[in-house]
Amino acid sequence: MVCSEMLSNKKILIAEDEAIVAMGIQDTLKSFGYGISGIVQSGEEVFRHLAKEKPDLLIMDINLKGDLNGIETAEKIKSEFDIPVIFLTAYSKDEIFRKFAKNEPFRYLNKPCRPSDLFNEVESAIADSG
Repeated sequence: MVCSEMLSNKKILIAEDEAIVAMGIQDTLKSFGYGISGIVQSGEEVFRHLAKEKPDLLIMDINLKGDLNGIETAEKIKSEFDIPVIFLTAYSKDEIFRKFAKNEPFRYLNKPCRPSDLFNEVESAIADSG
């Protein structure tokens, strides 16, 4: 387990419409020493959360409940906030590139993801964001 004071200062928001998946991601991130800003299930909830708190990173499923999917939510976040996003997806690599053509550069993880892959993407996204 990686547990440092620096990691615990980083807060991550999880946007995932499947509660069991979200809890698994939360547990994995906590085991690495990250703080969890919250868990939400829709794009609309992401923005309500961001109105109260600014996480360091957002891990977001492409398919969310509500009117905004993950891609639409990320586009709005990119224009209004300076928060890196890692997408979670069950899509194939080719489908991902078609969907994200205008959102590059982007980070993504295929579901289900290994804890080490999640850790590496989170670390890279945080390092790249300064």
